[in-house]
Amino acid sequence: SDVLSTKELEALALCLHITAGLSIIGSLFIIVSYLIFPRLRRAQSHLVFWLSVCDLGSSLAYFVIPVQFMEKPEIWCQLQGAIIQFFQIGSFGWVLCIALSLYLTIVKNRTFNLDITWFFKFFHIGVWAFAALDVGLAFYLKAFGNANTGETLSWCWIKAGADAVKMELYFAPFLLVLVFNIAIYLRVSRTIVKVVKNPALRGRATHRMLLYMLVFIFCIGTGAINRIQSWATGRPLFWLHVCDAIASPSQGFLNCLVYGMNKQLRTKWKDVLSCRGRNYSSSSGRLEANPGDDYRFGGKDPLIRSVNVDSNEED
Repeated sequence: SDVLSTKELEALALCLHITAGLSIIGSLFIIVSYLIFPRLRRAQSHLVFWLSVCDLGSSLAYFVIPVQFMEKPEIWCQLQGAIIQFFQIGSFGWVLCIALSLYLTIVKNRTFNLDITWFFKFFHIGVWAFAALDVGLAFYLKAFGNANTGETLSWCWIKAGADAVKMELYFAPFLLVLVFNIAIYLRVSRTIVKVVKNPALRGRATHRMLLYMLVFIFCIGTGAINRIQSWATGRPLFWLHVCDAIASPSQGFLNCLVYGMNKQLRTKWKDVLSCRGRNYSSSSGRLEANPGDDYRFGGKDPLIRSVNVDSNEED
């Protein structure tokens, strides 16, 4: 069949809602952790925070806007498509910023002693401006609409059949960020291998960087494979659409596993839930760390402490 059946589309919508719901939980975990643990607000954590904001925004658009039940579904359909596109392109930008900040911190900082936080305002301007431009072009091309290969309206994004627009406004930025990230990963890994003599610390540093790149490839690359297959054969494969429906909204959940579920952060949340070993600040409403807490990854080596893109702690 050239289109998916109604039951197949309903199954895909269910997959989208389940994975989007998990991503909402995962993104909120990272966001709340960043907000209530001031000692964890390092430079890289700031970038991960905004990546999680983008993951949360796109997941909410998948999960909260039931376009098929609205009185004017075409308007809500375009709104859902625009929100998903804006925040997913924004997530591309923050993934790129994380890689760039690692390069500046680990490779260039050893020569120029850079303050990475100075670049944050430019990161924000570049990410949000590019996402807005991308969505504006999609509106100009009237690209937002029913994302399904059929008449059933389950969710909206760039219209089914608008393959050229998807490639130009979505998958082309993905490929550019992917190539950049691979280049940065190889360059940073080479610096780490050269400078860090401890094999355990070296392995931890490169492992975390590799994981966040694999999450990015899985979430977006699955959709690219699905679109290429549908475009090349003209016959959508249901199982490949299922993989796409699971992967596309799952970035927030997977980022939570990569960035958030480290040993130090788990310990802090256990302390919060059990109210042990911490004091609540009556003025800020936040938990204050004990004076003896050590949040450093790799002791006093600034290279190793800068590598961990979450909170510079031991897994």
